[in-house]
Amino acid sequence: KLLSFTWVVDVSPSIDDDMKRSFVNTLQAGINLYHDAQHRVIFFAGGIEGDITIGAGTDLSKMEIPSGSSTDLSDVWEILEEDKPDYALVLTDLELAPVPEPSHTKVVWGVVGDCSHFNPEYGVRIDLPDLN
Repeated sequence: KLLSFTWVVDVSPSIDDDMKRSFVNTLQAGINLYHDAQHRVIFFAGGIEGDITIGAGTDLSKMEIPSGSSTDLSDVWEILEEDKPDYALVLTDLELAPVPEPSHTKVVWGVVGDCSHFNPEYGVRIDLPDLN
């Protein structure tokens, strides 16, 4: 059975262009590594700013990244509870309001920057390299 995996990408105002580029590079590496899978990508800010499915061979270098105002994961967390993917990789700076641990989905936090308004006590945190 192929694991179901959802990418959750922060596109709020606190995410600058370098962070967005880092997120896209991380996403591209994941797609290239798991080329047999379909990858659901949810862009979030104040709500869901984009929800797409991409597969092997997709070149993200020219993809237009949406943006939004504020930062709120609650709509995304509702999707995780409904769809129950095995894993969610959340690419963020953690400048967001706390969200509870999902009942089914294991969360991996890919974190850029050093601003942590929310320090989750669940999941795995991976500090992503700063591009500057």
